[in-house]
Amino acid sequence: MRPEQKATLTGQGLILYSALTCASTPVALRYLYLQDGPPAAPVLAAVQTSFAAVILVLISGAINLWQRRKGHNSSDVDTSSEEGDERHAEQSKQEEREDKAGVRRRLLDPSPPLSRADRAGSDFLERGGSTFSLESFDGVHDRRASKSGAMNSIQKFGAAVRQPLAGVLNSKARNMTWAGAELGMLAFFANAIMIYGFTFTTIAKGAFLIRASIIFTPILCTIAGEAVPVGLWAGALIGFAGSIMISLDPSKAGDAAASAATGPFGFQPEIWGDLVLVASAGFWSLVMVRQSRHAPDYPSFPLGTYKVVTMAVLSVCWLIAAGIFEVEQSAPLSSLWQGYGDPVAWLVLLWPALGQYSTGEAAQVAGQAKISAAAGQVILAMDPVISIALGFLVNRDETRLGPLGIAGGATLLGACLLASIYAKKEH
Repeated sequence: MRPEQKATLTGQGLILYSALTCASTPVALRYLYLQDGPPAAPVLAAVQTSFAAVILVLISGAINLWQRRKGHNSSDVDTSSEEGDERHAEQSKQEEREDKAGVRRRLLDPSPPLSRADRAGSDFLERGGSTFSLESFDGVHDRRASKSGAMNSIQKFGAAVRQPLAGVLNSKARNMTWAGAELGMLAFFANAIMIYGFTFTTIAKGAFLIRASIIFTPILCTIAGEAVPVGLWAGALIGFAGSIMISLDPSKAGDAAASAATGPFGFQPEIWGDLVLVASAGFWSLVMVRQSRHAPDYPSFPLGTYKVVTMAVLSVCWLIAAGIFEVEQSAPLSSLWQGYGDPVAWLVLLWPALGQYSTGEAAQVAGQAKISAAAGQVILAMDPVISIALGFLVNRDETRLGPLGIAGGATLLGACLLASIYAKKEH
């Protein structure tokens, strides 16, 4: 097996393990929400991410201790890290200068490049090989000119809109701390919205709707200027179609969703939950794209640690704000989680910290450095099927799907297989 193939298979394996840990999170959330006096979303986010941050910090310390015992010189590691940050900062500045120069050139000459046939014809005419004069083509050029004016205007507008977005999506952090903080902030919003959304939907529908990010990621990659292969576009579209089929499948709403006549802003609870989870999927796509930019430049485990620590800090701030709001409403702080005395609930609450937010997070960061963001996102799309299997341990009604839902699950599995096969060809 060639090194490139081995790296691809390793990346796919790491992303698959991350999918397994991610699949257990919707099950844990719905189990807690179905209990009497369930925890509020800020409690879930703060406790889970804080515990995961502690785990990652302890693992990082153990790794550093093991390296010292193996004879690694920590000072050399620090020096190389600083030199790497300096080289990375200089590379970022150079890329930024090249991007700006490229934008100026495109704005000055926005016309599309000549095709291979056009270049060949032009060279042939310049060599005098044609029996026709250039004037004989004036009519063709006049007809093209009437169309090129509108096309140039569209291209200028597209460049003006796309370039700032591409600059943001492709920007480089000054060092690993800033990269982890950025990823942590984006992941905090994605995670907080996801936890809130699961109060309104079932395991099956919620887990599949989170995979709506399967279509957002290739779009963001395209905006960033990354060439997304046709095979991965096909996998993304097939996977998104499967997600739509799941969301349209009629299923019994969870107790938390059915208990309210209407959701926020007058929406039906199920519809509101769907919209919230789709918004969360958009944020997770952004996390994936930005992570693919940072992962090749920094060690995967420290980068994941910085990311989760940032998530924990922001989640604790969210919990503090929720507590202040409860006090101002003359409500006891226990109203944020009335069933906090249940030991089983605590075990379920802390499980995602052991899986998705710590070891699963490290596996995703390492795997993303070996395969593209679009390929990784499609492989992650199989975790809803695992969530449904695990959901039988919680409540069968949470996993009930009709023929349309079953067909959607099969479609998603096909998309994952397509991405897995095409990722090998890509590398």
